[in-house]
Amino acid sequence: MAIMYVDDSGSSSHRDHTSHFILSGIIVEDDKIKDLQKAVFEYKQSNFTGGFVDAEIHTYDIYKRRGRFASLDHATKLELLDGLYETISGLDCVGIMSVVDKRALQSKQPAWDVLTVSWSFLLEWYDRYLKENSIGDGRISVDKSSNKTQRDIIRTIDGLRNWGARCLRISQSTQSVFFDSAGVHGIQVADAFAYCALQHSKKNEQFDRYWGVIYSKLGKNGLKTIPAS
Repeated sequence: MAIMYVDDSGSSSHRDHTSHFILSGIIVEDDKIKDLQKAVFEYKQSNFTGGFVDAEIHTYDIYKRRGRFASLDHATKLELLDGLYETISGLDCVGIMSVVDKRALQSKQPAWDVLTVSWSFLLEWYDRYLKENSIGDGRISVDKSSNKTQRDIIRTIDGLRNWGARCLRISQSTQSVFFDSAGVHGIQVADAFAYCALQHSKKNEQFDRYWGVIYSKLGKNGLKTIPAS
């Protein structure tokens, strides 16, 4: 069995001024799940103190010093980010990522839905990974979001299944894929993948080194830029 933990960064809507939407998945095979959980737990034990003890890893909040991390000074923020991506560098996982340039997509393919094309790539790549590695059962763990977004994700997964040959190895009901990320370390790692990619797409040099870590985890052809340049 394997699990793909999924989270996103940015907005999938064209009705705002944001430029990119990132959908990120990390695949962890069954015998490596406990190792991931242990590594993330140890990172938190070593780094999350004071007002953010027991906080969820939410990379946006750490970087922007918001929410539970509002009291951070700049140096401590960088220490948390350095430690987070160092922890990720040691994880045994495979990453998949859709990077949508929303303005380019609207210009070239105005009929395409951001969420649908992002999920379609992730699911097809995941299904192929399961097949190529002779893994019979693949599951998905996705951060809870708005009811509308959840319905859109369920529709996309079920649509791919109905086409016949795609995503048949994802065995669980689409109604059981959504979880509170606060209780799932894998989703929090997927968040760190997605937010790093978003900052990289914005050419934020502070994330260049972290992007090197993330990029090294991506599977073969596991990075999809939409639309293709």
